[in-house]
Amino acid sequence: MAKKTILILCLFSLSFCASASFIDDTKSKLRPFLSKFLSKEWTDKILGPSAVKNEITLPPIPKVERNATSLEVYENNNDDLEKNKKQLTEEEQANFNYRFINELFFATRNSKPSKSDVNKWMNVMGQGATREGVYRALVLDNFYGGLENYTNTPSETAIEFTVYYMGQFLGQSIKVELLQEVNIYTLKRETVERTLELIDVLSKKPDHLYRWYAVFAGELADRYSHVWKSKIRKETSMQRHKQWAQAVPSQHLKSEVIIKLHKVYNSFMSN
Repeated sequence: MAKKTILILCLFSLSFCASASFIDDTKSKLRPFLSKFLSKEWTDKILGPSAVKNEITLPPIPKVERNATSLEVYENNNDDLEKNKKQLTEEEQANFNYRFINELFFATRNSKPSKSDVNKWMNVMGQGATREGVYRALVLDNFYGGLENYTNTPSETAIEFTVYYMGQFLGQSIKVELLQEVNIYTLKRETVERTLELIDVLSKKPDHLYRWYAVFAGELADRYSHVWKSKIRKETSMQRHKQWAQAVPSQHLKSEVIIKLHKVYNSFMSN
């Protein structure tokens, strides 16, 4: 109880000596940890109600059978997911691909791609490669493999996020002891891989996928607002995220999930 009292006094003191923008940013960083330490009720009393608009609920999380030899993902055309989606022109697609490649390099390895890297992957995507395929190529290459070979274990905040995320969005539990021993780059890759597998299963029921994405995007916008730069990623309205997901090609939805998860983990690595 003494720790709670001290923490509360510190937070109230902060409110009198900091700018509004600094306070908002600090609140978003503190909320997930205070909720665990003090309870959600006390956290809302101290920081105020969460900004996230919980107008959408998660669908049932299906069980994912991990089968490395399965070809189901390649055989599923996901025609239902592509209905009523805007068809991009070649110029629009090229612009989106260029932005995706640059952002993907920063998100996965915290480095800017060279001109040759950009040209290489622009050509690959121009020939029909998916965003998911490009991502997997980058995290399975020798450069990323080298990052996984370092002794670089997750921070406490990264572990807390993983436990929360896997329980909430993947319907999986994981032991903290196991996470304490894994390389952070391996953890990022494995978390994204499990998520992509779940998305493939959810895609059989498009509304379930869109609801899942809406809650995922809304909660991350609320909990980690300091991570996001763009207006849409900062948006806490789950309904707006669902509308976005329904309007874009399925590969854009997948790439957004990939980028967001890596960026959240990266924020823990820089702390």
